[in-house]
Amino acid sequence: HASFQDLAYEFKDIMCCQSIRDSRFYNHINFTAKVKGADDLNCCTDKLFFAEVMYNQSSSELFVICLCVLDPTANGYCYGCHCNGSPDMKHPSSGYIAGHTSNVSGRSSKINCG
Repeated sequence: HASFQDLAYEFKDIMCCQSIRDSRFYNHINFTAKVKGADDLNCCTDKLFFAEVMYNQSSSELFVICLCVLDPTANGYCYGCHCNGSPDMKHPSSGYIAGHTSNVSGRSSKINCG
């Protein structure tokens, strides 16, 4: 039996993406992936992931702040996503930076939840 760290995942689809400005620029992303190499007979469901990516304006670099597999019942609350058009975005209960306070702004996302 392999642990999470031993598994390679294959990206499937972006489910939701929300831009947030909370002292810096962030994106919250929900996407699905499956265990790489697993065929449909061996892998019954895709895994839902959450990622938070920060954009550094001075260097034009992107940094992954948080990346995790979400439990189907994940219900972490994010003001940034909820108040800026992505209330269905799934979040972990902790581990991400942006969106914890009501003093955030956002831009409409090209990919809406739902």
